[in-house]
Amino acid sequence: MRAATTWCVVMLAVACGGSDVDPTGTTATLDCASDYDTYADGLTAAGQAYEVTFLAATPQPPDRGENTWSLQVAPVGGVATTDVSVAVEPFMPEHGHGTSPETFAAEVVDGAFDVGPIDLFMPGLWVLTFYVDDGQVVDAVEFRFCLEG
Repeated sequence: MRAATTWCVVMLAVACGGSDVDPTGTTATLDCASDYDTYADGLTAAGQAYEVTFLAATPQPPDRGENTWSLQVAPVGGVATTDVSVAVEPFMPEHGHGTSPETFAAEVVDGAFDVGPIDLFMPGLWVLTFYVDDGQVVDAVEFRFCLEG
């Protein structure tokens, strides 16, 4: 009986919150206390080569449950383009897990990238990494949203 109880405790620790490892394998120390972005239409973040701008979100701000986003992508300091592919990977660093599926492809609709619905199923800090691929470079652009319970 003691072995079964120990096994259950270990499995619970591993299943949710056992490690703070992000998808790239680095240790994360992010949390909802201070490490998040405040959503507003026009919120922009930049990677090394590209920047991503939120044009719209449903719901607004991002929240638990299904989320859809409309985005604009541009080379840093450049003009918006749709000549790239975009995918998003949601991840919870405090819990060590993402979603299923792990990534979601955006599609071009009326000159913008639309992605979703994406089920952000738990409260807490979600890191959304947008991968922009132009065929030569794959750039990562990150946003962090704290979802309330």
